[in-house]
Amino acid sequence: MIQKIKNFIQEFHMIEKGDRDVIGVSGGAASMCLLFVLCELRKEIPMYLSVVHVEHGIRGETSKADARYVREVCERLHVSFHEAAIDCRALAREWNMTVEEAGRTARYEAFERECPDKIAVAHHQNDVAETLLFHLCRGTGLKGLGGIPPVRGKIIRPLLCVTAEEIRAYLKKNHMEWREDETNGSEDYTRNRIRSRMIPEAQKVNEKAVSHMAEAALRMREIEAYMTEVAEAAYERYLIETENDRKVILDIRLFTEEKPIIAAYVLQRVFCEMAGKWKDIAAVNLKDIADLAAKQSGRRVLLPYGMAAFRIYNTIVIRKEFEIIHAGGMTPLMIPKEGEMPLPDGRVLKTSFLAPKEVEEMKKKGNIPNETYTKWLDYDKINTSVVLRTRQAGDYFYVNSGLESKKLKSFFIDEKIPIDERNRIFLLADGNHILWILGYRISEKCKITELTERIWKVSVTKEKGYGK
Repeated sequence: MIQKIKNFIQEFHMIEKGDRDVIGVSGGAASMCLLFVLCELRKEIPMYLSVVHVEHGIRGETSKADARYVREVCERLHVSFHEAAIDCRALAREWNMTVEEAGRTARYEAFERECPDKIAVAHHQNDVAETLLFHLCRGTGLKGLGGIPPVRGKIIRPLLCVTAEEIRAYLKKNHMEWREDETNGSEDYTRNRIRSRMIPEAQKVNEKAVSHMAEAALRMREIEAYMTEVAEAAYERYLIETENDRKVILDIRLFTEEKPIIAAYVLQRVFCEMAGKWKDIAAVNLKDIADLAAKQSGRRVLLPYGMAAFRIYNTIVIRKEFEIIHAGGMTPLMIPKEGEMPLPDGRVLKTSFLAPKEVEEMKKKGNIPNETYTKWLDYDKINTSVVLRTRQAGDYFYVNSGLESKKLKSFFIDEKIPIDERNRIFLLADGNHILWILGYRISEKCKITELTERIWKVSVTKEKGYGK
């Protein structure tokens, strides 16, 4: 069996010469086998081994006896021993996790504190089969059916090539003892029920059922890796725009011309990037997004993690819902005649009057600069106090020198400005008269003419946080 494990280690490049490897050892059969095997293999592969034993604060004196046993074995094998004591139940309450999840998280934190090159844990083929069945029963995709990977980052699992039965046979043959965790027999835990009921029934169908499931999981991981690669290419092909982890715009053809599974994988990539997780995204969420492709522009669906998807013309926009400023949701800000003020998005607005000499020079040249973030307005054509706000019902501006008005809503439609963006655009407003649609145009009524006496300069910094 040692040669089989050695070949597996080499196949997946788990251990390199001179590695500092931490072994997680509970005292159970699998972890004791891992300790003995790696101690044997260090004769062929030079490595520095140390053991971390985590006492979970659940099983009282029995758990402490496990720690003493592991320490004694480490002393005989000349392997450094480190013990970490935790309170799983307290951590579960603090971290809002199950006791199992809290224990796992705390264990890996204890392993990491030793600053290893690799962390060796004792999962074996039965664990892979149990994980596959667990995910299959709960509902999963290919990734869940892939079970437990041999290598993930610095975590290695050298025993994934052998079964629990092979491990116990090896220990008995070599007269090696191990500790039994009595909680493994409790059916309060789902995995224990799978282990004690489902696995034995599967082995009645075929005695090699566990190995066959582990092999199937390996194939699933290979398919998953291929699908991820295909989805990455599709993401690049259909991506129109991305804004860090706040917004992604995809060409609608992803949902009309590609197979649904490709679109699903692309969406998985989007959610993992924007939300950092995928766990709570269900098939119904993916269907809701795909269905937007058949609906009219402006339709929206809400998604987990405070996100939303929109059909905007020939695109699907996915963004964080809480980033959206809804109409009427922003309190109007009074704009000073001269001075600076911060904007809600972190930019800075600046206002000032041009000196009489500058006014005359600008009028004489008749060449008003056309800049996106700076505008020059005829101040005497403003009727009320100017405010900065988002859109409201009844907003309009003037489109030509004949003072023909146009509704702001019509402007947004004509310019094909996405609906989710319209509520985020700042407006310089004189009542319902929009003087400046920031980032776009100004009203024709407040343009400078030869009759202008006072020119008001208004500018907004391009970068958020500028001037802070």
